[in-house]
Amino acid sequence: MRARVLKALRGEIDCDRALKAARMRKFADAALARASARGWDLAQDPGRLRIQTIDSFNFRLATQLTVTAKAGGSLLITERPHELYNRAARQTLAAADHDDQTRGGH
Repeated sequence: MRARVLKALRGEIDCDRALKAARMRKFADAALARASARGWDLAQDPGRLRIQTIDSFNFRLATQLTVTAKAGGSLLITERPHELYNRAARQTLAAADHDDQTRGGH
C-alpha cells in the first residue's frame, strides 16, 4: 500500500481505468497541496505519512480507548469475526429491548 501511495504522489499512477486514475490523481494533488501548505517535503521525507489500512487504523484507535469506555485491556485481531458480530448484535438487541425509545415506549 505504501509503495502505491508514494508512486501516486510522484504522478506514477498505474490504472487501466481513466476515471479511477483521474480520481487518484485528484487525491494525490490534494495531499501534495496540503503537505506544501504545512511545509512538508514528502519527496524528501515520505516517512511523514502514516499509511495504513482501514483495519490497522481502527485497531490503533481502539487501542487508544480508555478503560472508562469499557475497552481497556489488550485487543486482538481475529480472522473469524462472525461469532463476535453475532454476540454484538445479540447484546445490542437485548439493550434495545430495555430502552423505552427503541421499544416505542414513552
